[in-house]
Amino acid sequence: MLSEKQQNDLLLAKQFAETVTKNILANVTPSIPTTGVASPASSLLSQQSTLQLLSRIYIGSIPFSLTEAEVKQIFSNYGYVKSMNMSIDNTTGRHKGFCFLEFDAVEPAFLAVESMAGVEVHGRQIKVGRPNNFSTNLLNAVNKPDDKVIYVGNVHAAVDEESMKSIFESFGEIEKCILIPDFITRSHKTYGYIKYASAQVAKTAADSMMGFDLAGLRLQVCLTMVGIDLGEGMKALESTPLPPSSGATAAVLSSMPQLEGIQKLINEKVMKLGIPVSAPGSNNIAFKFPNDALMANKKPKIDDALLDDEENSVLSASDRLMLMKNLAREGEVEKKSNADGTEIVLLQNMIPASELDQETKSDILQECGNYGKIVDSVWDDKQDANDVKIYLLFANVEGARNTQKVMNGRFFGGKQVVASFAEKTEYEKLKALGVA
Repeated sequence: MLSEKQQNDLLLAKQFAETVTKNILANVTPSIPTTGVASPASSLLSQQSTLQLLSRIYIGSIPFSLTEAEVKQIFSNYGYVKSMNMSIDNTTGRHKGFCFLEFDAVEPAFLAVESMAGVEVHGRQIKVGRPNNFSTNLLNAVNKPDDKVIYVGNVHAAVDEESMKSIFESFGEIEKCILIPDFITRSHKTYGYIKYASAQVAKTAADSMMGFDLAGLRLQVCLTMVGIDLGEGMKALESTPLPPSSGATAAVLSSMPQLEGIQKLINEKVMKLGIPVSAPGSNNIAFKFPNDALMANKKPKIDDALLDDEENSVLSASDRLMLMKNLAREGEVEKKSNADGTEIVLLQNMIPASELDQETKSDILQECGNYGKIVDSVWDDKQDANDVKIYLLFANVEGARNTQKVMNGRFFGGKQVVASFAEKTEYEKLKALGVA
């Protein structure tokens, strides 16, 4: 039984709790009187809500052949996808052809809408726009952007802040370069920000590096659209304990070689364009991309926007390790499977026999035929029905090399293709056995 004083104290506590709850729901702070001016708490909540709206996009006319994971994978080329809501039809078990997607930042939402609206995916033009409650006036409700800061998205998981700074400082002095950390994976979220000392330099860097191929991924670069606190970047991980299950992942990531060859790779590409680069050993890359190399303000084709639907898929830790081993090489030396070559390319881990039809065969032959003349092919589904081995005979070794280089590591139907060279004796043996 409570005493009279305890009952009074309890009543006061309940009244206070009710007052606080009402004020929280009204987005105001009890200690600050509301006189028509938003309190700091309500202003903060309002900005967060506005930033969420600015970061959301609507995607419609999605082909039923695309899964939710594949849609997310496509749009993650523009920035880190925070959440995605795709409605499922309970009757058919398929999605309803539309979804709402929210990025972790504002800029990728604008980039995705500008680049992907009307792009044809799996034979269908998708619709990319904004939800009904979106308005460009929302930008007036958030902090104004700093014209010296640029957004950099679609950054490979193995590219660190130091590597990114060494590349982007070619345009001018950098005051700060950060990548946004993921506290679960202990890696970055594939995007970050760079603050230059000059607004003009920032604009030049954004225009020049938009669409630049870094470690196999096309960077998405633009001036920031809202004001943000850049924070500590990846240093924030140092003060955050490792999650219990991250030990194995951290061990794999820490074993990756550094991107020592990236700067040299860029210099060599630029030299082929006839543009002078820094002297050997210099930390800066003195180059400026020609206008025709820029992607800004251009309507991308499906190959540019999606890299043939799935080339930029998020890689597993083991895949990243394999990729980085191939990147840590001198210049543009091809992968080990490219060292020698025959006229025959073998494609594996591409498609199961159950999904292979004449139309799919024609699509694969047409795509690979863009890189060399194909004179014959063998589709072997006898050894493994879950993985049809596709042998392509080219008119010459050069065509085979071009195809192997392009196809190796690309994604098709959610699988990462393995393209290598096959011996002619192996090919002729399959032909003799009547494999078609």
